[in-house]
Amino acid sequence: MDDATIELSRSQRRTIGLLAGLLLLAAAVTIAWALPWTSAVRFWAVDFTVYYAAASALVNGQNPYVLADLSAHAPPKATGGVLLYSYPPLLAQMFTPLTALSLEDASRLWLAFNLVAIALSIFLTLRACEWSPRPAVLGLLLFGAFLFFPSLFTYLLGQASVFSLLMVSLGLWLFRRERPIPGGLAWGLAWVKPHVVGFLPYSLLLERRWRALAAFAVPLLVSLALAAPLLPAWIDAGLTSFGGNTRTQGYDFPYQATPLAPLDFLGTAGWVVRVALMLAGAAALYWLARRDVGWKAFTIAQLTLGLTLTPYMGRTDVALNMVPMLLILSDWDKARGPAWLVIAAWLAPLPGVLLEALADFGWLLLPLIWGSAMQWLMTGAAAWTVWLALKSGPATQPAAQQ
Repeated sequence: MDDATIELSRSQRRTIGLLAGLLLLAAAVTIAWALPWTSAVRFWAVDFTVYYAAASALVNGQNPYVLADLSAHAPPKATGGVLLYSYPPLLAQMFTPLTALSLEDASRLWLAFNLVAIALSIFLTLRACEWSPRPAVLGLLLFGAFLFFPSLFTYLLGQASVFSLLMVSLGLWLFRRERPIPGGLAWGLAWVKPHVVGFLPYSLLLERRWRALAAFAVPLLVSLALAAPLLPAWIDAGLTSFGGNTRTQGYDFPYQATPLAPLDFLGTAGWVVRVALMLAGAAALYWLARRDVGWKAFTIAQLTLGLTLTPYMGRTDVALNMVPMLLILSDWDKARGPAWLVIAAWLAPLPGVLLEALADFGWLLLPLIWGSAMQWLMTGAAAWTVWLALKSGPATQPAAQQ
C-alpha cells in the first residue's frame, strides 16, 4: 500500500468521523428538544435544577449554599433538606452561562451535552489505550454506554457525573499524548464531584507528574478564591445533604449506590473502618506506583478504588466505571477473566430492572444492585487485572513515565 493510499484512507476516516459526530449532535439535540421530558418523567432534571439555581444565586450575588438563596431561583419544592447545593463552587460557576436560558431550555441543552459526552468519553478512552475495535464491537460499546443504567439516570436527573467522566477520559488521553498541563486541567475540572474521583491528585503525586499536579490545582484554587466569602456555609450544606441522602429514614443502605454503605450499621466504628480502608487504598496505590505495572493497570486501580472506597456514591456516579471498564476490555485477548467480570458488572442492573417490572420491588432497590454489587464486580476485575500485570513482570516503561 503506497503513501497516497494511506493518506486517502486517513482522510476518509476523518470524514467519516466528522459525519458521525454531526449525526450524533443532531440526534442529541433532537432527543433533548423533541421529547416531552418535563411531562413524561416525574423526576426530570431534579439535580440539574439545583445546579441551575446555584448558578443563578451566584449571578445575583447570593450564596448557593444557603437554602433560602438557592430556593429563590428554583421552582417551588424543588430544593430542600436533601436537594441542597453541596458541590464545590466550581460546578455552580461553570453553570452560570446556562442561566441566560430558561430552566427548561437549559436542562434540555444539558441533556444534549450529556448524550454527546458519553460518546466522546468512549472515543477518548479508546484512543488513550490505542484500541481500535471492529465496527460491530464499537457499535456494541456505544450502544451499551448510552443505555448503561447509571448513564440513563444521569440524563434524566441532569446530573454532572458524565461531565466528570468526560474530563477523566480527556485527561487520560492528553496524558497519553504527553500533554501534562492540559491533562491536569481536565482532571482538575473532573473534581466538580471530588468524592468519586478522590485519588486523581494523589495518583499524579505518586507518578511525579508535577506540572500536571500544578495544572490540576489551578481551576480549583481560582474557583475557591472567587467564592471565598461563600465557603463557610458550604460545610453545613454538605453535611446536611450527605446526611439526608444516607439517613433519610434511619439506616437505609439498600437505597444507596455506595458499596460500603452497610458500614453505617456500625455507627462510629463504621467510620473508623472507612478511614482504615481509605488509608489501605492509598498505601496500595503507593506500592503499585513503585512497581512496574504500567499505566493501564495503575489507572484502573486508582479509578476503581476511588469509586469503591468513597463514603457516598450516587446512582449516576457509577457511570465513571466506564473508563476502567474500557481499559480492561481493551486487553480482551490477554486477560479474558477480568473482561468477563466487566461484562457481568455492565449487565448487573438488568436483573434488578426485570424484578422491578415483574414483581414491583420498588425502583429505589436498583442502586443496591448497580452501586454495590456492580462496584464489587468491578473491584474484582481491577484486582485481577493488577495481579496479572504484576505476574507478567516489568512493563515496557515505568508507570510514571508513560
